[in-house]
Amino acid sequence: MSVVSEYEISAELNRARLSRAQLVVLLLCFLVATFDGMDAQIIAFAAPWMMPDLGLANDQLGIVFAAATVGMALGAALFGYLGDLYGRKRMVVLTVFMFAVCTPLAGLANNLNELLIIRFVTGIGMGGALPNAVTLVAEYSADRQRRMMVSVMYMGFAAGGIIGSVAAKVLIESYGWQSIFYFGGVLPLLLVPFLVRFMPESMHYLVKRGDGSAQIAQQLSRINPAVSYPPQSRFTLAEAAANTRISLLFAPDRLRNTIMLWIAFFINLLVLFFLMYWTPKLLIDYGMTAKQAFNVVLVFNIGGVGGGLLLAWMSEHMDPRVTLSGYFVVAMLSAMAVGLSVDHPTLLLLCAFVMGVTAGGAQVGLYPLATQIYPTVIRVTGVSWAQSCGRVGSIIGPVAGGALVARGWGFTDSYLLFSSFLLIAAGAIFSMRLNAPKQQSGLTQHGDSKSAVSNQVG
Repeated sequence: MSVVSEYEISAELNRARLSRAQLVVLLLCFLVATFDGMDAQIIAFAAPWMMPDLGLANDQLGIVFAAATVGMALGAALFGYLGDLYGRKRMVVLTVFMFAVCTPLAGLANNLNELLIIRFVTGIGMGGALPNAVTLVAEYSADRQRRMMVSVMYMGFAAGGIIGSVAAKVLIESYGWQSIFYFGGVLPLLLVPFLVRFMPESMHYLVKRGDGSAQIAQQLSRINPAVSYPPQSRFTLAEAAANTRISLLFAPDRLRNTIMLWIAFFINLLVLFFLMYWTPKLLIDYGMTAKQAFNVVLVFNIGGVGGGLLLAWMSEHMDPRVTLSGYFVVAMLSAMAVGLSVDHPTLLLLCAFVMGVTAGGAQVGLYPLATQIYPTVIRVTGVSWAQSCGRVGSIIGPVAGGALVARGWGFTDSYLLFSSFLLIAAGAIFSMRLNAPKQQSGLTQHGDSKSAVSNQVG
């Protein structure tokens, strides 16, 4: 009678060094985030030329911007669910292909309605790609590496803004605003075959599917070649039994943290998506050349690449409430400085860089904070609802910006207003309580953060 050896996947990852196989997953998911961020932002660069060609008013442009964010919200929910059912890799490949094909169609739009539909469908693809990509990175990371690897992956979104800024400077004035959308489709389309060939499937999904032992053993052997797994190996997951009751988020010892976290997510994404979509248009309306305006967005995204990593490192050594609320305060001050320094190009670029470090970095920092304030059994529910509040902000920000610009608000006025909201986010984070209560309200003995269920595959 053969002996069945049992291995828990997280334990196997934790005893291995960071491997080439894990770095491949990180690189591919970083590129997914990069092209996702690029295709989300390129419409902001095309807007000043697209508006007269399609006869768009400022308030209509705000609705076009929001169409993509509505699609992102729907795509995140839909493809996150489908990823659980059919595998993360399949959904990453499908959604990247989806927004790669749909992005160039915006360059062919002839009117407002066509553009709204195209950007909405593109947003569904963009929204579905990131949750599955970040889940793959998290599931292939050891506990000690997870926060940093997820932060690195999220930096891809800002890196996409860098690529979009540079491409816009080169393409739009020479080849027309449509060219930036065509460019935005080519790069993610080239990535698709590499995802098919080199992206591994989620080991967690393979365990839950029930017939993936050989694939799991192969992946773990690539991560840690020093360990060999017998043919009869069984792989398990040490996971807390999830509880999706939203009422648990409002238990007495979590009520304040939940409300404050929702406020911070809502405010920061409201401000970020206003900045991301309206900055080029407002600067050009003020009198800057297109290249000068795109340079401001470029340095903002350069700052965003490093901001999350810096915050992750600081939060390991300091109270994360202090570091994150400090980020929000500096983001507010630097954004106000951007609004007031529009006539001083060098100072404007410096302030935009600091704004990218802090405003962009703060969004990355909110996710690990969200995981810290909830016990394991309601962590997914807590983070998901906080993200939903953020998505509402990402929809309202561009629409509100369009309404204000349509009423004559300019660059300085708009920046001063939206940046002031970040002080609310800073206060919300600083008022949170991070000391875990001795007893988790509303959770039974079988539902605390130490309980686990093992999903087995033979």
